[in-house]
Amino acid sequence: MAYEAVQFTLIRDNVLRINHQSLPESPSTYLTAAAAASDTTLTVRDNTAFSNSAGGDLLLLGEFGEERAEIKQVNGAITAGTSLTSTALTFAHPINTTVRKVLFDQVEIYGNSTASSSGATLITTISLDPSSPYTEYVVTGTTYSFYGVRAIRSVATTYNGSYSDFISSSGFDVDTVGFVIKAAFEAVGEEIKPKGVLSKAWAYDQVFLGEQDISKELKKWSWLQEFEYDMGNVTLGTISYTLPSDIVDDNTPKGILGVRVGTDVNLTYISQSEHQYLFQNVANTTVNTTYAAAATSIVLVDSRDFDDSGSFNVYTAGVIDDISYTGNTRSTNTITGVTDNDSGATAADPVWQGEPQGRPARYTVYEGSIRLDTVPDTTANLVGQNLWIDYYKKITRVNSDGDVLTVPDAYCVQLWLEAMIKKHKSGGKIDPDDTSWVEYLRRKQRLINNEVSGQGTFLVPATIDESTDEG
Repeated sequence: MAYEAVQFTLIRDNVLRINHQSLPESPSTYLTAAAAASDTTLTVRDNTAFSNSAGGDLLLLGEFGEERAEIKQVNGAITAGTSLTSTALTFAHPINTTVRKVLFDQVEIYGNSTASSSGATLITTISLDPSSPYTEYVVTGTTYSFYGVRAIRSVATTYNGSYSDFISSSGFDVDTVGFVIKAAFEAVGEEIKPKGVLSKAWAYDQVFLGEQDISKELKKWSWLQEFEYDMGNVTLGTISYTLPSDIVDDNTPKGILGVRVGTDVNLTYISQSEHQYLFQNVANTTVNTTYAAAATSIVLVDSRDFDDSGSFNVYTAGVIDDISYTGNTRSTNTITGVTDNDSGATAADPVWQGEPQGRPARYTVYEGSIRLDTVPDTTANLVGQNLWIDYYKKITRVNSDGDVLTVPDAYCVQLWLEAMIKKHKSGGKIDPDDTSWVEYLRRKQRLINNEVSGQGTFLVPATIDESTDEG
């Protein structure tokens, strides 16, 4: 079940407006008999997926924003059927009132001197007000430079798991999602709705789509460049390294500016077919079961591609153990008749047969990873060096008011959101002469016209061997 993080807005001075979480459609049911105030037994269409474990599920009767909406707790055993036992109702509810599970019924309010949850001070814990589209809190007494919130389940004290963004008491910066949404809704004279179209969740999606629309205008934007990202250390016997999760394309090299080991020059890209050619007749797997030095049998994860007899290399604990063997039982992935087992190995250590070894000079991209053209061995200073990558990022999907925009023109994104609000209000059509839309297109074009990536191609001269230079 996916519940979004709690979001809030500083309305004025020290007034915090906490937006209620959007709720999934399931688990959900409805009353099939009217319930009176103080009732503790609810007759519902179906009680499937509701539980009284871990203190009992929290139930929202009605919808957030309805006058008599309230949150109660399952506090009795549940037998499959049409009955739910809860804490006493405060209000009467008619037939067909929605009953759904919610994870949290309270919010903790925090203050801090920095925009971080680290070292934050708990100001108070308040209950959600389900009869309103949001819950507000006025900070009194000690004031702070930044505020944040966290959802909590009062029953069994279960937390949401993460804090909200911490927002400056002076409001959002102009390059944040919260500032853009507030400005766009005010510009078109529209109120943010508690759920559905024109809600905060809807606005987050529109901001993301707007940034996507801008980013697609050029293949390479300077503000999407990421330099010297550390992909990790070169590991003995390992050729595959995971690409950054935010790279624009993890199946081709089009988003990669350069890949290098340590302080070396950038590696040369080769196609996947070229890489496969380099590794034809090469078998690779890992150790399945830890074995000791001098053991005469070794269990691999998969021995099917290994020769019936011969030798292979096990890369373990900083050394390469050249193992000789006389038998390969493929049904159990067991290598027998092992000799020259000097070091032993642990589960998951790399195992290769017929592999090229040494310092890599080329790479390919395959299914979210970079693959080197040679297997890193004990070449001096190779293992443990950083594997660096320069690349183009994709647009980060925003989901919080405190998120910072990727596009360096907040007003351009605001104009897109204004146009999308107007599009919804006009039945799904954009007026080509609408001022927000026209100005959005103009500012987007200005971004394109002013773009200077600063990146180009230059040739690295080959090293001249002076001993053979006849010039």
